[in-house]
Amino acid sequence: MPVGHSSFRLQSKWFFAAIAALIVIFAAEMFFSARRESQTFDEPAHLYAGYSYWLHGDFGINPEHPPLVKLVASLPLLIERPSYPKPLNVFFRGASVLGGRQLFSTPDAQSLLAHSRIAVSGLPTVRSLAQTSAPPASSSARFTPSIATSSSLRSSDSRCAQSLQA
Repeated sequence: MPVGHSSFRLQSKWFFAAIAALIVIFAAEMFFSARRESQTFDEPAHLYAGYSYWLHGDFGINPEHPPLVKLVASLPLLIERPSYPKPLNVFFRGASVLGGRQLFSTPDAQSLLAHSRIAVSGLPTVRSLAQTSAPPASSSARFTPSIATSSSLRSSDSRCAQSLQA
């Protein structure tokens, strides 16, 4: 065995341990911040749209963004089963805003929001795991404060920002 081979193996073990530790810290930051952040203006509309996608296959409510994040965010709603407000026969933006307002007018609205944020916060963590083979300079962009602070929010805009940082 070459002399430098054992030191390379030791360095690579520490390198991957450091990456794993950063990903765990990142996931913990997102998980614990999910309950502390206040609701953004479009979260109820996006959750209502995602819930509609699951229950009725109706992608006409809030079709502005791709549905993946809305579907993942609304998964906890399938377990908790809040009452689904029937969409009004208005422009889709109005239907999603009013439906989201009705959905979040229940006493357990904060719980619904926190659970959906926790579900969404897993997406950047999975993405970080999938990209650990990237060069260290590009991998460190995943842990910037702007990504870490907005990753738990249920917002398609923060997902777009994360994609641009890749």
